[in-house]
Amino acid sequence: MIACENSGHSIPDDFPEVRKIVEAGVTTNPKKDYELSRYACYLIVQNGDPRKEVIALGQTYFAIQTHRQEVADHFNELDEDNRRLVVRGDIKQWNQMLAETAHNAGVITNEEFAIFQNAGYMGLYGGLDVEGILAAVYQSVFGGDVYLSLEEKVLIYYLMKLVTRKLFNGECMKKRITLIVFSVLIIVALYVLYCFNYIPHKKYTNADFNIEAYKSNIDKDNDGIDDQTDILNNANNYIKTNPKYKSKYYNTGYPNDEYGVCTDVVAFALKDAGYDLMVLVNEDIKNNKALYDIDAVDKNIDFRRVKNLKVYFDNNAISLTTDINEIEEWQGGDIVVFKKHIGIISDKRNRKGICFVIHHANPYQIYYEEDILEHRDDIIGHYRIS
Repeated sequence: MIACENSGHSIPDDFPEVRKIVEAGVTTNPKKDYELSRYACYLIVQNGDPRKEVIALGQTYFAIQTHRQEVADHFNELDEDNRRLVVRGDIKQWNQMLAETAHNAGVITNEEFAIFQNAGYMGLYGGLDVEGILAAVYQSVFGGDVYLSLEEKVLIYYLMKLVTRKLFNGECMKKRITLIVFSVLIIVALYVLYCFNYIPHKKYTNADFNIEAYKSNIDKDNDGIDDQTDILNNANNYIKTNPKYKSKYYNTGYPNDEYGVCTDVVAFALKDAGYDLMVLVNEDIKNNKALYDIDAVDKNIDFRRVKNLKVYFDNNAISLTTDINEIEEWQGGDIVVFKKHIGIISDKRNRKGICFVIHHANPYQIYYEEDILEHRDDIIGHYRIS
């Protein structure tokens, strides 16, 4: 009670007297007692005999709570940057403890620890694993599905990890804002590079979508390979020569050096399958000149123009759907014509089952086999030779 009074508290408020009736046989005697407030209980524990276990436990409790309050007060006095450093240190320590606990429980290899971490993400984010979390982020940012290869996911993961580390390293707010803006620009740049195929897309096959590869009943050049397969193989063989993009005129018709354009991919693919477009297009122009927009016929160049090939295939090939979502109708070895471009359909597909295109579009093209159909709105023809 002395401590209560000296600390400025009211003794009657914290130690109010009460009368307690004590029964003694057939008689009852009133006895003075005290109804203790919470504060009064604290004082009794703090000033009690530590040899008693309950007092010792209480005093230990108050010591711990006092230390926690001191730490909290110190933390609140820190500026925002130093608070982040403290939190970062705590998280690092907890992660180390988690890793040690997991190791002691039998999580030994890197693969096992990755599975363990992924399970943790799923517990925190409603069942979403790392890939699901990334997909959700990309969908919210870009408003649609984004399909990434393993290499791209690893790149984005380490980028996000780097950004997170920088954000919590105690740098000033201005630097953090600059870093956030920079990281967003990088992610947007990566997305643009992905859309324009400067970052390779993951490839799938017909088997992944239970699609049977089309085989032609015709083998024009009698080499034991059907036309459809022959055209596809020849297109792949042509791009392996890594032709450089340049529009030139050749007296031989077909380019005989290291250069070429989009029509040459188709021309060489068909030529080595038994279809000489230089001859065939020239004959079709003579027979159907009214259909071709040509002032002067030139056998060496006419078959290397997209608009002429469009007319030729309309007259001589099997015309197919231009709806890219009818994935079963698109097969490796088909020909796709755009308003000012042309290519051979690949037997590789993206995650949606939409085919890649083997083509040569410009001098800056990195890959000749690309996932472009979804990003084109100018498809005007889709053909099959036989």
